[in-house]
Amino acid sequence: MAASAKTIRFVVSDPSALATACAALASGANAAFASGQQSSFTENDLSWQTAFYHDDGHGLIHLMGKPANSDTQWKHQYYTVATNTWTVVLTGAWNNPGHIYGNFTMDFVTGDVFQQRGFNGVDNVRRLRRWDYTQRASGAAAWGLAPINQDMFTGNEDNHGNGVCYHPNLYGTNDGGAIWSTQSQIHFWRRNTDGRQTIGYTYGAYGEKEGANCYWPAQNSCFVGGSAGPDGNNLLRVTPNVSAGGTPVLANMGTPPIRCQGASHLGGSGFGSLHVHPGNPNKMLLIETAGSRVYETSNGSTWTQISNHPFTMVPRVLCSLRGGLGCVWAIGRNSGGTHYSQLWKPAP
Repeated sequence: MAASAKTIRFVVSDPSALATACAALASGANAAFASGQQSSFTENDLSWQTAFYHDDGHGLIHLMGKPANSDTQWKHQYYTVATNTWTVVLTGAWNNPGHIYGNFTMDFVTGDVFQQRGFNGVDNVRRLRRWDYTQRASGAAAWGLAPINQDMFTGNEDNHGNGVCYHPNLYGTNDGGAIWSTQSQIHFWRRNTDGRQTIGYTYGAYGEKEGANCYWPAQNSCFVGGSAGPDGNNLLRVTPNVSAGGTPVLANMGTPPIRCQGASHLGGSGFGSLHVHPGNPNKMLLIETAGSRVYETSNGSTWTQISNHPFTMVPRVLCSLRGGLGCVWAIGRNSGGTHYSQLWKPAP
């Protein structure tokens, strides 16, 4: 009888290594997830970015990498949840300066990911690079462009974006698009029409570069910016117009308690990354990068400091895991070559 019961438990429950590790954590606890370490990206690849992203619909988690002053070394890999393995997609691509910053984002509906690169390069500088999940699944080349048939904007721009975010309902329900914030303008790409639109604002109102991004489903909103700038570190919220197809609505959320920024840990503390709380969809977290502070908000403008996070290695990149896993996953690697893979289940 005992042997039979043991066999039944094995057949009914066979979760992934990541799900098992997350389920083992109590609220507020953390633990190493050594089997999830990646070995392809170095310290320099990971130093200048805010987040990596979990496509729970397809069981993939996407991570970008790029060292400073290496214009053709943009890199991409993804982790397959079911097999607990990393797959390298790009080891060096494009010809654009800059860093990943908060200019990497995901469409959680389709599984596509987007990356903005420096405007002073030579490779489609007025468009986002787009990794198309459907093309990947069919075996075709996956990295293309958005917009597809035109540039996102005309004329000159500052070199680096200040937060790029994808909103699946940007122009109405299931009428999504990408948001590309800069120092003095915000550009929109409407996926269904391949159209584009631009709104201007005071230079530096939401920072000058390196701004973070976060799509918050419970608020039907995207948040971008929040980095350093001459007019403060204001965070910008973007929501759909009440009229389907209308111009998206911008709202100044004020200055967050620390900068929302994809800067390097070598610059010291005082900045962090934005993430939807993995265990409470009605909260957004601001998690410090070169420090241990954590803040939460339920509206995007009023913040409360909560218990410190446990992540210690820098540089590291954070992912708020979806699909009920309830954890933030930190991936890192230091100058000595030591790898870091840590899970934390913040209290809801």
